[in-house]
Amino acid sequence: MKMPLHHSYQAPDGSYIWKLPDVRHAGLCKCVLPAGHISSAKRHKTVDEIWHFVSGSGQLWRKRDGEKEIITDIESELSVTIPVGTHFQFKNIGDTDLVVLIVTSTIWPGEEEAESVPNYW
Repeated sequence: MKMPLHHSYQAPDGSYIWKLPDVRHAGLCKCVLPAGHISSAKRHKTVDEIWHFVSGSGQLWRKRDGEKEIITDIESELSVTIPVGTHFQFKNIGDTDLVVLIVTSTIWPGEEEAESVPNYW
């Protein structure tokens, strides 16, 4: 996978993260999943997230313990939540980058926060 220029780091799920400002109890970042790529499935141990899709198209899989799986079609201006413990995976089905702004509550504690779970795709 070719890395986009000027990214901050590659996330545990394989997407690319640009770190944006934090406040005391929340953080903000820009996430990019290149065209044709699929993230690896993860769950977070302690953080809740709000995702706001800025551009691109794709699909998002989510599953919480004891609940049905949800597949959401991704398009610009869609916002979703990923509560702590939710299994999730997303894929870019378009021909341009899938770009999402992500708010984490609390501030992202580091790579050890994301645990691998079985992939949906």
